Amino acid sequence: MEIKLTGKHYVTTDNHQYVLREERKSEKGDLYKVVLGYYGTFNHLVRGLIEKEIKNDSTNDLITLKKRLSEIEQNITRLLNEVIEKRGECTCQK
Repeated sequence: MEIKLTGKHYVTTDNHQYVLREERKSEKGDLYKVVLGYYGTFNHLVRGLIEKEIKNDSTNDLITLKKRLSEIEQNITRLLNEVIEKRGECTCQK
């Protein structure tokens, strides 16, 4: 399964791990994905993504960074709820 987490980040899974990938563009303009990390749990993957966003963010104030991290968290939560609902397993409240 592959789930798009952000505009350029994806997660794929197998029986043993979660793989965080990032979509990039080659010099020729072709899109391809590179592996950013392998994680044993989804929570670790989310923490890894947030850590990468913090390290790569050019934000120079804490309020803007906090807002960006909140947006990432909300996006991931929304996407996961959509996946769960499509499977008919949703026990969450809206």
